[in-house]
Amino acid sequence: AHDMADMLFNSKMIVLWGADIAATHYGPAHQFAYYVKMARERGTPVICIDPRHTASAEALADQWIPIKPGTDMAMMLAMAYVLFKEDLYNKEFCEKFVEPEGLKKWQKYVLGQEDGVEKTPEWAEKICGVPAETIRDFSRMYAKMKPTHLWKNWSIARKSRGENVARAAAALQAMM
Repeated sequence: AHDMADMLFNSKMIVLWGADIAATHYGPAHQFAYYVKMARERGTPVICIDPRHTASAEALADQWIPIKPGTDMAMMLAMAYVLFKEDLYNKEFCEKFVEPEGLKKWQKYVLGQEDGVEKTPEWAEKICGVPAETIRDFSRMYAKMKPTHLWKNWSIARKSRGENVARAAAALQAMM
């Protein structure tokens, strides 16, 4: 089956980014939070990245990473930086399924070869308030725990140039 429960139960980690699934209903029959709870009970770690300590962060998450509102892009860029610099991204998958010129352009931007600004965790920390070490540790866990179900809520893209946050989330998934 290709349903929400199947995806969640076969993920090694679930990331709820800007999504309070305990308060907002998603998925078939609005059971997304229930499926996340069941997956967590089966041992799948759940990480909430959200400015607020939501009901989901309280009841469903193993870790809550608070972030300044509207700065999610900086953290995603820093995650990509760690994945590229530490050679943690899935090269085999990328070679087979990711458009090579787009991946190169993304990598050049993330590594600062395009604009002279490396998107390091230290760079991101100044913007998003998430400690560089937390970004590094989370990025390494994200690379290790595959497949990861990254649920990016609409909320993080509801800002000027918010479509880039959606693109960055998709790029992180494509890297893995």
